[in-house]
Amino acid sequence: MATKPRSKQGAQAAQAAQAAVPGVETSRGIARPEYTDLGRTLMNGYPGPIVLVDSGGEALPVNDKATTLAAALNGPLRPQAIPLIARAAEAGAAQSNLLRLGGEKSSVAIDLTVIPMGPAGSVGLTFLALGRDATLDRNLRDALIESRRRYKDLVECSSDFVWETDRSGNFAFVTARGALGYVPDYLVGKPSQSFIDRRRPTPEPFPFVAREPTEEVEVWLRDSRGETACLIASSLPMLSPEGEWQGARGVCRDVTEARRRDEALAVVRAREQLLAAMVKTIRDEVETGRLLETAGEALISALSASACWIYRRDVAGTLERAGTYGKPVVPLEIADAAVRAAVDEDRDPEFEGVASLALPTRYRGTLNGAVCVARVDRRRWSNDDRILLAGLADQLGIAFEQIDTHARLVDLARSDGLTGLLNRRAMVEELGSRLDGIAKDSGSGLLLYLDLDNFKAINDGLGHARGDLALRAVAELLRGYIGSRGLVGRLGGDEFLVWLDGGTRQAVEAEIESLQSRSIELASHSARPDLPLTFSIGAAFVENLEVPSVDALLAAADHALYATKRRAKGSYTVASSNQNSKD
Repeated sequence: MATKPRSKQGAQAAQAAQAAVPGVETSRGIARPEYTDLGRTLMNGYPGPIVLVDSGGEALPVNDKATTLAAALNGPLRPQAIPLIARAAEAGAAQSNLLRLGGEKSSVAIDLTVIPMGPAGSVGLTFLALGRDATLDRNLRDALIESRRRYKDLVECSSDFVWETDRSGNFAFVTARGALGYVPDYLVGKPSQSFIDRRRPTPEPFPFVAREPTEEVEVWLRDSRGETACLIASSLPMLSPEGEWQGARGVCRDVTEARRRDEALAVVRAREQLLAAMVKTIRDEVETGRLLETAGEALISALSASACWIYRRDVAGTLERAGTYGKPVVPLEIADAAVRAAVDEDRDPEFEGVASLALPTRYRGTLNGAVCVARVDRRRWSNDDRILLAGLADQLGIAFEQIDTHARLVDLARSDGLTGLLNRRAMVEELGSRLDGIAKDSGSGLLLYLDLDNFKAINDGLGHARGDLALRAVAELLRGYIGSRGLVGRLGGDEFLVWLDGGTRQAVEAEIESLQSRSIELASHSARPDLPLTFSIGAAFVENLEVPSVDALLAAADHALYATKRRAKGSYTVASSNQNSKD
């Protein structure tokens, strides 16, 4: 086979290398081969470049493939080669290292082995350098390292920790960052099942000891602080070559904060739904008398309370108990004290054996009541309970205002706009209730139909403003005279109705005369002294033996009044019982 002619320098180097290669001692009398044969065998048999390095570090090519390597060892590779040559000289034995030639992105890797051509420490020692192109190996190794690093980074980015367990279910490996607040050394060797939070359901199979693949399984464990931690775990079983289960490995992602947020949102939604139901219950109650009872029952149900007390502020600004609901197995003084503490001191008082919670109710910032709930057990009120009661108290404050507004509207609908007395419609309704009561309870009553004498002279002579003032004075006189004994109303114009509860037929005239004597108090409102403002009265007495209808009673009193006005002003007429019964 033809070979390329060598350069003069290459030929000299080859000869020097051949001369420097020692002979090989053989046994059994085999002859020592010639130096030149050994050198030739080395040069022809080694597939890579061979370089001779003299004692001064100068590299000379020995074979055709060594030209590039020799030039590199004398140039850019010299700083990397010198330390390797020095180690070989010191050790008196071959030394190897990987040298890099070129830039970082396009470099060549050369596996260089340096063999000293003599014993260690020899003067003028030369070296034989054998090179091998290791670029492919290096690239494959770098690619593998990069792949492993990338895989490790991706695993760590996609999970909080990676783990392995052994055949006993104990942690055998945990990534460097640890888990659940523990360092890896603490976890390794510990049973994975010892970290389970027993208050939560445990999934089956448990991923840390699963003998089959699991994916995205929710696991509740205890962390280093003893608090609950929620993990999403995926795992694979580890099997021996014979197929025996050796443990499991997997990844976990901590979703505790997300779960806590979900639970908090669920609590908020439940509270909002409960509050909405409470508001609807109050809003849909048509009867104002039932509204407080409905609210109290809803509060007990919503808060799992034993009892509920509702307070309203009266005209004087004092909180008065408006209703008690549920099973008030504790003294009322506890509720009163709790409400006072909540309103005056903004705190919840402590009572032995009783967990109470009270809050004021307001409408547009103004205190208009309070609510108190109590549990007769050891359970304390949570922050969610307080938030819920605060929302309910706000709605109750609005409900109180609705009750007051309704009452004011009813009063307006039942009251005479000028005098504030009951109007004709309200008076008729109230008379019906009084008559029903007499029929049931064997009572009695007196109806007085009043007409003002000489009132027209006031309007005609002094004006309608003075007439209105006179009507209000009459209303005040009648209201003061009746007090709590009955009712007083204005039918319209200068006509009034007075109802007195109880009494006897024998006392009717004395009652009427007593009222008429009070008309002297109206003298200042008369048009002239000769036209005094007095009462003409028609009276009808009622007892349970003969209870007329409202229309019949009014007709009897009106008929009596007509008789009075035909006879004389300032007098009265009492209808007979026969007139009362006419319908």
